[in-house]
Amino acid sequence: THRKAFEPQMLEEFERRKAQYEYSQWGGAIESSQDVENLARDCGLFEVDSKAPWWESASVFARCQKLNAEIYRRFTYLENVTDVNTSIAEVFAHKQGVCQDFAHIFIACCRAAGIAARYVSGYLVTGRALSAAGSPASHAWVEALMPNVGWCAFDPTNNLLPDDYYVKLAVGYDYFDASPTRGLYQGKNVECSLRVRIHSLLENELATSYA
Repeated sequence: THRKAFEPQMLEEFERRKAQYEYSQWGGAIESSQDVENLARDCGLFEVDSKAPWWESASVFARCQKLNAEIYRRFTYLENVTDVNTSIAEVFAHKQGVCQDFAHIFIACCRAAGIAARYVSGYLVTGRALSAAGSPASHAWVEALMPNVGWCAFDPTNNLLPDDYYVKLAVGYDYFDASPTRGLYQGKNVECSLRVRIHSLLENELATSYA
């Protein structure tokens, strides 16, 4: 059972305005299309004002929750059918993909409606319950900017609101701006590979080990 979702990440007014501008722009892997606009409209995102007073943030949050659920319902999580260069249009065409694809779609829908959204990369700790998609490897989810409130996290791959089982490593405009591993190697006749192993220790396990 997941714990309570994180409270919104509050921002000062200047930071909020800066984030609203920066994370509302098209570019990179985040593409606009009729499919994106249709999904955003189905979830009511065009009915909200991204510059609304703070008490309207609940309305934006509810519509982002609906988008979270719709992506989960309409698309199937399936590995090895997409890669880092797969476009949003291709994911819509095949209705299949992985967490980075669903995060890109969520961000695109938000940006189509003028709601700032950013890509988050990290890991999802599931303990003994390995039911969450993407849990064995690095994971991706989204943070959307609520009017006059702050960043709120959504995981469209699993239709969850990220909590403290989500380990955030980086944020950016898209996968390429916040990829979990990236580097450059130059050499001759040498094979280079990178392996990452994550070990998680929950607080209650830590307390028990010291008891």
